[in-house]
Amino acid sequence: MKNKKLIIVGIVVLLFLTVVKDFIIKTVVTTAGSSAVGAKIEVGYFSIGLFTSKVHMKDFKLYNPAGFPNEPMVNIPEIRVDYDVPAFLSGKIHAPLVVFNLKEMTVIKNKDGKLNVDSLKVIEEQKAAADKKGDKKAPQAQTKQMPIQIDILKLNVERVIFKDYTKGEGLPAVQVFEVDLK
Repeated sequence: MKNKKLIIVGIVVLLFLTVVKDFIIKTVVTTAGSSAVGAKIEVGYFSIGLFTSKVHMKDFKLYNPAGFPNEPMVNIPEIRVDYDVPAFLSGKIHAPLVVFNLKEMTVIKNKDGKLNVDSLKVIEEQKAAADKKGDKKAPQAQTKQMPIQIDILKLNVERVIFKDYTKGEGLPAVQVFEVDLK
């Protein structure tokens, strides 16, 4: 009887940790990610396997940075990555399966001619670092990149929308590109 109670408590604790772990990581991804890119990130569902080597995300949305319409720049209904832990521990990134479904990406040129994708904080910081590197003041340490192997990539890209606000007042000129890549 005592063993049965212990098993039930263990299962409840394990289920609780699984749910809390995913919530905490989802919160970190949205908060730290939003801070890093300088635009709001939303994630509908996030799960990282406790007993499986799998990361699964649904309803990922990256919104436009400040100075652009408050709408999603990128809408990704599903991202899934199965990963190989032993390969990672040996210094390699091996993903037996990657699923990436991009429903829509919207590129916006504002009235000043600046693109939303170029206005993300991470891009602006890279440009500033590249400009600084051009000064050649201090040599930068080279970092060794890990080799990457993806066995199966399931890539779906539905559409890309381009909105140009430089064409005049009011509504933008809109071009829709139905990519339908599967």
